[in-house]
Amino acid sequence: MFRHKGLQIVRYDAGNLQETLTEQLLWRLIHWNWPGLDYRLFRFCIETDRPDVGQRLEALQRAFQMGLKIRTADLRELLGIDGPAEGEEYVQDPTFRQQAPGQPPGLSNLPSPPPSLPEQFREQYSLPEGLPKNPQVGQTATIGGATYQFNENRRWQRLFETRPATQQGAGSGQSKPDIPLPQVTFEPASPEDFVKVRDKLPGELRAFLTPYTAEQIHAKIAQGAKVYLSEDKTTGYLLVPLANQPGQYELCNLFNAGGPPRAGVAAAIQAIAQGASQLDCIGRRLLELYSRLGFEVYGAFAWDDQYAPPNWNYDIYDRPLIYLMRYVGQTRDKQEIERRYLTRYYGTVVVRETKRPKR
Repeated sequence: MFRHKGLQIVRYDAGNLQETLTEQLLWRLIHWNWPGLDYRLFRFCIETDRPDVGQRLEALQRAFQMGLKIRTADLRELLGIDGPAEGEEYVQDPTFRQQAPGQPPGLSNLPSPPPSLPEQFREQYSLPEGLPKNPQVGQTATIGGATYQFNENRRWQRLFETRPATQQGAGSGQSKPDIPLPQVTFEPASPEDFVKVRDKLPGELRAFLTPYTAEQIHAKIAQGAKVYLSEDKTTGYLLVPLANQPGQYELCNLFNAGGPPRAGVAAAIQAIAQGASQLDCIGRRLLELYSRLGFEVYGAFAWDDQYAPPNWNYDIYDRPLIYLMRYVGQTRDKQEIERRYLTRYYGTVVVRETKRPKR
């Protein structure tokens, strides 16, 4: 009872303190450093409750899969349990009895969301100088001959206008949208055909994809996964259902092995329309592409040479971060997704990664 009342007091005091810090510190810092952002969207929060154990375990599982070493003591602390003393009776899944000491029991069987972002990660959306402070949704502003609108995602979107060809040029003062994407039709495919086409990619490009075998893809199909190839058998993608999230999928193994330019973008747009809601990608180039399609970063891992994919080309790609992304586009309409991509609806993401010395 005493502990319960004490926690109530802590929660009450923390609530008052976080309001004070929000208004007197956080909002002012945001207003001074990012004048284009609506500071009222942010709050300083103090956690007084025990962190969600399930989410923490999922984060640990993802970290474990990426090669991080995890102490058994940290797992026990998270669960709030002590290890058995010497000679003390205990219960344990028999399949783990022979594991090496210190190896996290059963961690690889858990699902997994985000670790915290590593220090090397820096992300910001570029804003031109002079945009209005504290804009309202729908507000527009013209700067340097370009018009911007503050959209419902609370970001400044550059507006593009279609003009006759004679008016489109370097001196027109306006930028036109990107040329339309290629019209690509995707159809369900067998895992064998999918792997056969995917593996036509050069080895250094296949290194960006998880090397699923046909047998592994068959197992995923049994759990609800979907496999697609373009009609010309050059571009494909895999949708793997997310646990406890009906109709939502992880986008995997998206590739373009000789199809039209940007056929991979067309594949990503169809995948989003079908429910793609989560993905992992390597490096800033893919990060910028998926950001343009409405995905946002929720976690990242630093590169580790020990777990580098086969055929990884360090001379070209160095040691990039691995990003975890979620779809926040709020639309599954294929034409609208394409329109937003072509007009850079979600803003321009500028990623700065601190260079790490080569090992």
